[in-house]
Amino acid sequence: MTERDPLWPETSFGDRMDTVEFKVSEKPHIVVDGKVCADCSTLACIVACPADLFVPTSDGGILFNYEQCFECGTCYLVCNNEGAISWSYPEGWIRRRLPEHLMIAVCIKWIGDAAVSGVSAADEAAVEMALRHGESSGSSVLAVTVGGPAADRCLRDALACGVKTAVRIDASAEMDSAAVAAALSPVVAHSTAVWCGDYSADRGSGSVPAFLAALLERQQALGVVGVEFIDPLRVTRRLDGGRREVLRVTGPCVLSVEGSVARLRRASLRAAVAAQTADVLPYGRPPASTGSTSGVMSGVVVRPYRPRARVLAAPAGATALDRLRALTDASAAPQPGETVEASPPDAARRIIEVLDDWGYLAE
Repeated sequence: MTERDPLWPETSFGDRMDTVEFKVSEKPHIVVDGKVCADCSTLACIVACPADLFVPTSDGGILFNYEQCFECGTCYLVCNNEGAISWSYPEGWIRRRLPEHLMIAVCIKWIGDAAVSGVSAADEAAVEMALRHGESSGSSVLAVTVGGPAADRCLRDALACGVKTAVRIDASAEMDSAAVAAALSPVVAHSTAVWCGDYSADRGSGSVPAFLAALLERQQALGVVGVEFIDPLRVTRRLDGGRREVLRVTGPCVLSVEGSVARLRRASLRAAVAAQTADVLPYGRPPASTGSTSGVMSGVVVRPYRPRARVLAAPAGATALDRLRALTDASAAPQPGETVEASPPDAARRIIEVLDDWGYLAE
């Protein structure tokens, strides 16, 4: 017997069946011709039907109830009278309510250094949007963060506001965005939607949601400034130049929101007290101690985040003032920006070329 995954609540068979509703079609998918059945000597359908839906009548015919049919087709196969049973694909309707073990996930980043502490306004907005999404879809919310034990504080705040499950991935908080997304992906992989803030309180790069969407092979909507919780989900993204883009999200997705989208609800005193003793599930193992700020997690070398410096040539000039002018480029004529209309692959190649020319991609 395999051990149950502690991240997902145990659901009984009865509870799973309660999440499904069936509506029987007005048009039967199996039609029985009683006149043909009257001449049948075997009545094999009565014995073969696993649901006992064929009942013989006193006049030699067959009474059939299609509403409880398993749709197995056994009656059609055993019938030896051609034309007695007409079988077609059912036109029934099914609606599956989102079961409890399918969650809405929200990713939070806790910053606890001397300069900045807490979570960003965008992460708080992501928690609020995940809670609203859970309320509108009838599902529970999973909050997850990457870091040490101090990061439990932001998870407990989320639990107080209504999050049902909290998971902390025990790893260095100084991993780069790609490594953070790789650590998050197995925890949120079974969630129907993953909400993130579009920037953290320290770096503000906003690249984790994009990495996460790529790893999970999901739709992504980044820089969201408006959400309508309808079916399908409708989100509004901020674009350059004051423009907006409205998207319909029709499947599993990763969404990042700006801090102005929503303000995190205030937790009740009872919920805040209860959250202090609630379980925060650990996930993974802490990186091996190396005596430095670096660590290793899943084969990824973890180093402190440091933006790459731009490579500049030594300034030319006979005097210090000339060299200062060359460094600040104060006397140069302004250069207009370049407008490029190209396919996404060609545009990406052009961006890489320009960054390389400017010295940002130098080794």
